[in-house]
Amino acid sequence: MSDSSRDNYWLRLQQGRANRRRVLAGSATVLTGGIALGLVGCSSSNNNKGGNTANNAAAPSVASGGASATSAATRSGTAAAGGSATAAAGSPAAGAAQTIQTFDPKLKTGGTVQIRIVGTANLDPVSNTTYRSQWLAGFHYARLFRFAATNDANVTLSRIPVPDLVESYESSDPTTFTMHLRKGVMYHPPLNRALTSADVLSSWDYFNSNPKNSNNTVYKPIVDKLTAPDDNTLQFKLSGPYAPFLNKLANTQYLWILSKDAVDGKIDPSQQAIGTGPWIYDGSTPTAFNWKRNPNYWNKGLPYADGVVLNIIPDTSTVEAQYQAGKLDILLAGDPPPPDADAVKKAVPKSQTYEYSPNGMSFLFFSHVNDASSPFKDPRVRQAASMAVDRQGLIDNIYSGHAAWENIVNAGLGKWFLDPQGKDAGDSAKYFKFDKQAAKQLLQASGHADTQFGFYYPNNAYGDVFNAQSDAVRGMLSDAGFKLQAVPVDYLKDWIDTTNGMWAKGLLPANGIGHGLQTPFTDPDDFLTGMLTKDGNRNHDLLDDADMVALVQKQKVEIDESKRVQLVYDVQRAQADKMYYAPLVYTHYINFTQGWVQNFYNVDDYDFGTEMIAYMSVNNK
Repeated sequence: MSDSSRDNYWLRLQQGRANRRRVLAGSATVLTGGIALGLVGCSSSNNNKGGNTANNAAAPSVASGGASATSAATRSGTAAAGGSATAAAGSPAAGAAQTIQTFDPKLKTGGTVQIRIVGTANLDPVSNTTYRSQWLAGFHYARLFRFAATNDANVTLSRIPVPDLVESYESSDPTTFTMHLRKGVMYHPPLNRALTSADVLSSWDYFNSNPKNSNNTVYKPIVDKLTAPDDNTLQFKLSGPYAPFLNKLANTQYLWILSKDAVDGKIDPSQQAIGTGPWIYDGSTPTAFNWKRNPNYWNKGLPYADGVVLNIIPDTSTVEAQYQAGKLDILLAGDPPPPDADAVKKAVPKSQTYEYSPNGMSFLFFSHVNDASSPFKDPRVRQAASMAVDRQGLIDNIYSGHAAWENIVNAGLGKWFLDPQGKDAGDSAKYFKFDKQAAKQLLQASGHADTQFGFYYPNNAYGDVFNAQSDAVRGMLSDAGFKLQAVPVDYLKDWIDTTNGMWAKGLLPANGIGHGLQTPFTDPDDFLTGMLTKDGNRNHDLLDDADMVALVQKQKVEIDESKRVQLVYDVQRAQADKMYYAPLVYTHYINFTQGWVQNFYNVDDYDFGTEMIAYMSVNNK
């Protein structure tokens, strides 16, 4: 890369942003005569991921004119406290005992929810562990546990496990959990039968044995066995105490409950999504996925809407134009990018917005760090790469200030996050500081100043903002003396393939530096065990470090949460000192809802379909 092109990565970013704003400003004209006519009813969620803050509570901000929450309901059900359409900050408290919210007769039913996903996906959430497949699963499948969701963001973003398909449970000791399935849970047509423990056992076996499932090892060191004493009872026997076990069952990456029919081959889960969730899958087209309301959902009265359309819209400018035209009910999970938020607010002044620090991470990883022939076996090369990155510059220029520094446990996990700029980060904090000259010196001292590196990233997965960040980070590495060639790769074929994926299997080419996003896991152990242990399901570096494994193990078994927090900090400090991964920055999310949307739950995991969309009232125009 020439000096002039290195200097221009901020210029290219500004030009791209200006182009999006011109499209947004002129979207009314576009919608009346151009491309947007074919996108009526499209939906949003850009997944331009990259930044966070330590405080993960959403701050609702109402511009004006929200619809009344007193419209008469047209369905019967059981009313529940806390089901009103307007968020009441701090009530109930996040630390209080939480349950699943039920039907509120004050909210109006009917209508179709219009949202958006950036690309297509396979229906099988086990064989395909991409975020897109997990998004789809949240509409038609369910889990044993899920996370508490209410219109109080302080609750929803705390990720408190609550029973879903499980109605009640007891634990006689730290290694034994007996769970009783909820009665009256029915499968969608054409199965039309009750859920039993046989379906759970089959789903468990399918999850743990499917070779295409990149998460198929996560339960093996935790659960000794799962048995079913009868059709409605499960018993988990753990191999030893494991502090976040219920969180693991609630995690949207793990253990969707399909059916025994699907596992036995009577149903093809890649083509037929027949579950017990609030929405019945109603087919797809090249431009959208469709669901209709499940009238037999166990949580009677829900969902409020009659259907959902999840439209496939790859580019940010079209999404913003569709929202401005009233064709989308909500923008979420990175839509709109923070630099565009003020323009969208101005264009749609009745919107309500929720800005918060989500659970996610943008990071650099390195090829074969334990291989004697790899330049990345030398920690100075990894440390140099981290110090080459101007994190504050990324926040200011790409995210307009709406982002935060990251650690290997991200800021969206609140108390578990060790701020690399804070006093508790210790000596390892120096490797997060932007120091181009020190980075050059480390690279020179390692003997790799003349090594040719490759810079790999998927440019067709996460949208404009991620691509801009990749371009900027590439330029920063070049400025710090890394001789590297940028290599954009295909997300499905090259990045997440469960056999040869650079990200999924840690198979970067020799001398490769990868820039990717991490799965939004819901407990710190998923990041620490997944990324820092030899058999971890996110071991992108192919790391094998016995000292790191020992540190990770300590926090897994510590039941006292306050002590466990400190052990999680210890792992973050040790990782930062060796810089096996270089965490960067991650965007704040600024979710938008139209003025007619009521009872919006600010969910931050992949289960939008159940934890958010099933509770939304949109028939209020």
